[in-house]
Amino acid sequence: MASSSKIEDQLSALKESNEQDRDSQIATALSTRSNVVISQAAQLAAHHRCHASIPHLVAAFQRLMLPDPVKRDKGCLGKIAIINALFDLDFADEEFYGEALRYEQFEAVWGGKEDVASEIRATAALGFAASNPWRAIFRLIEALNDPDAQVRVAAAKAIGSLGTDAAEAVLRQKALAGDTVPDVVGECFTALLDSYADGSPEFVAGFLNDEQGMIRDLAAFALGSSKIPSAIDELKRCWDEAAFRPDLQGTLIQGLALACTEHAFQALFEIMAHDSDSEKQVIRALAIYRHDDRIRQDVESRVSPNSRAVFDEEWAD
Repeated sequence: MASSSKIEDQLSALKESNEQDRDSQIATALSTRSNVVISQAAQLAAHHRCHASIPHLVAAFQRLMLPDPVKRDKGCLGKIAIINALFDLDFADEEFYGEALRYEQFEAVWGGKEDVASEIRATAALGFAASNPWRAIFRLIEALNDPDAQVRVAAAKAIGSLGTDAAEAVLRQKALAGDTVPDVVGECFTALLDSYADGSPEFVAGFLNDEQGMIRDLAAFALGSSKIPSAIDELKRCWDEAAFRPDLQGTLIQGLALACTEHAFQALFEIMAHDSDSEKQVIRALAIYRHDDRIRQDVESRVSPNSRAVFDEEWAD
């Protein structure tokens, strides 16, 4: 293990490197034994788009996976920074990411052991999809069942990027099967709406009446954030049918507000005219755009006297 003073010297050399010697400084830092220095070098390579550093990053990653990886790279500090840098640098290598997808590193914690390599596998899922989209689905299905939710979320996003019928089917099946962590299902919603706009709004809208409130929220937010006109229509249709569901109405209004499109604003303005409670919910939801003068003017022109105090409070600078 390098001494603390040597590590400080190596870090200082990295920080002081200029454009002329940056590549060589990064290569030198990546060859050190300190995972702290390696981590900083990897981040610097990604920040400055140093593609010449890619071979050195790969070599450092493989070195940190050699026997006794916990001693070499506690907490996966170096390996996480390296794989994130490689992905940011558009490095595509099926074998590299495939190996990283299988990597686990258990370290002692209070009461047992914990796998600290989940972020490595998460980034590997995205890199694997980019490296080999035609065959990636088979490995990514395994990642979609990883013990760690962070990896499952990344796998859903990666599967969505494939753009195939098989990938769409896998995402729908996972959404229907559910997950112990709602965010995994939420990422399935987002991936479907991002990559498979035809038919996905209607499918995701089917979860607006789910028994779990978090799933309802994630479905509404994904529909709104997609900005797809038919997704906006699904939110408005569900609001029209939720007359006796004030909790669901609020979620639907928030989903519409996230869209920030003329189509969504018109739907919200129609809701504003429905009743006083609905008007106040819309005013609160749209307050995220309080610094947009055009939106402020549109909303303020529709505020009734009964809701003026709510507008003044929520839209205050």
